[in-house]
Amino acid sequence: MSFVGFAAFEAGGDDAPATTKGFAGSDRELRAACKQCGKRDATTRLKGLRALADRAKTVEDKAELAAVAAWWADAKAVEALGFRDDDARVRAAAFDALETCAAAGAPLKRVEERIAGAWWAATADAFADVAGAAVRAWKAAFPRNNGVVGAARNRPAVVAFAADVLAASDFGCEGARPRALGGLGKLVDAARSTGVDDAFLSLITDAAAAPSTWKALRDLDTSDALERRAAYGFLRSLAVLAPAALSGLSSKKRSGAASALLALGNDPDAGNAAHLWAACAAVAAAVPSAFAEADAFAEKANA
Repeated sequence: MSFVGFAAFEAGGDDAPATTKGFAGSDRELRAACKQCGKRDATTRLKGLRALADRAKTVEDKAELAAVAAWWADAKAVEALGFRDDDARVRAAAFDALETCAAAGAPLKRVEERIAGAWWAATADAFADVAGAAVRAWKAAFPRNNGVVGAARNRPAVVAFAADVLAASDFGCEGARPRALGGLGKLVDAARSTGVDDAFLSLITDAAAAPSTWKALRDLDTSDALERRAAYGFLRSLAVLAPAALSGLSSKKRSGAASALLALGNDPDAGNAAHLWAACAAVAAAVPSAFAEADAFAEKANA
């Protein structure tokens, strides 16, 4: 596997959260499609997403396209269909529809801060079809520098969404934590061409310092293997591109990152071994004092 939110939604749906926002435009076909996207059964949601994409291709009224963009945000459709939905076919179709809306001229940039978090996290979906569709849609909506500029502009929203997912005791959908962690790693990797400025460094340092970020590494025998792999990837990306986020680990403020390093050991999943040791090697090379500082933190905590 690769790591590459409707009057629409009905209350009490099995895998679609209830909302009160529907399509606000006047186009009947678009309104009907958006309503279908909120039905309880996956087959109807798929039909709605495909109908939305088909109609968006032919809409010329800019006001209707603006209403489509607003629906994706007001109804939390990106999160509900592209991130939370239990059916990978629906998640992929959501981003196919989003790509089509972007290509048709829907002004998604107007609402990007409200949809970027779940969208970016979906680019790390374990299902390659979903991740690929999310990436293509992102590049269609934010084409500058192949999507990198859009990623940099939306860093606060992406990190905030990931933090919410990782801090939740139960986010309500399978695979949420690996996607959030994978998205953080990809966000750091996207800084190769833009650099890590002070604002971004502060954001990801806080993310790395939170104990909830590294929950999977505290119990290797029971945690999800994909989540651990994503954690190793995020750790490696930090070491390579933002090593300052892993310095000063003897400080109580950095307890999460320190605990992550202390928890590194033999992963019970053989497929994770290369990812684990790549993270260890990257940390050791970029921040030679990191492991010693983590040990110092543990000594203080146990004193």
